[in-house]
Amino acid sequence: MKKILYLIMLSIFISCGNSATESKIEKLLVSDYKNKLSYQEGGLNGGIAIMGYFNESPMAAFWINNNIVYAADGSAMSWTNNKISYAPTGIDFFTVQKAVEEK
Repeated sequence: MKKILYLIMLSIFISCGNSATESKIEKLLVSDYKNKLSYQEGGLNGGIAIMGYFNESPMAAFWINNNIVYAADGSAMSWTNNKISYAPTGIDFFTVQKAVEEK
């Protein structure tokens, strides 16, 4: 029952535009990318997969779990000026992209 409630809450949270997760990422970005990305979200391994798009191309993959932002690829790491840690093994650009596209 808890799992179903969690999935419902996650679905509602993901469907909201300009979410708190996007705001978290925007605060971490270097000035060259602040307010220049669009985002898509999806569920991934109990967290939220977030793909940052620049000029409509997927460019940076993030993962948020337990309210902590992780970089899922080198672009996400460099665009945050190495302020965050890498996501755990198995969560990378392609798994984030797949999670976002399947939502």
